[in-house]
Amino acid sequence: MLESLAKGPVPKIKSIDYNGKVVITFDREVKLYELDQIVNKTVEIDGKTLPALQVEVLPGEWSNVADLNMTWNATEKTDRSLTIIVTFTSAINVSASFEPDYFQVIFNDPLLCFSAGGGIIEKKNRLLTKNMPRQMPQTAGTRVLEVIIEVAVTSAKAVFVSNFALNFLLTAAMQ
Repeated sequence: MLESLAKGPVPKIKSIDYNGKVVITFDREVKLYELDQIVNKTVEIDGKTLPALQVEVLPGEWSNVADLNMTWNATEKTDRSLTIIVTFTSAINVSASFEPDYFQVIFNDPLLCFSAGGGIIEKKNRLLTKNMPRQMPQTAGTRVLEVIIEVAVTSAKAVFVSNFALNFLLTAAMQ
């Protein structure tokens, strides 16, 4: 039992949406630095100063590195997740070709996140990579499109549930 408590958490990129919202989850309860420290803290490794949490987008085979300029911010943390928002200078160029670009997170500081039992992320689990979905530019038009999509999805769910309920009632009435 004590071995499982001292074991370090295993992070995973749960999701990346088309607006640059990245959710990293942990397989157990963790303690994280404060959000501003997650973004600004540095650590020295092999004589190099690196960010405690390194966030970057790696170009796919047909992508141009110059098109992937971005900034990021840690916006929310819970005892099992960390949410990061990535903002691109030119969102339209992200994963624009046949091969996607790749989102990468490196936990350079092993103490950035540790389990409630005291374990830190093992070295083999500190590098996370996931395909970066196509990003939508942050304009008023895309926000309107988001709202329209949300309304359509909610309406479709309502229709599905009401059809299910109606079919259930009709089946019960026929019996």
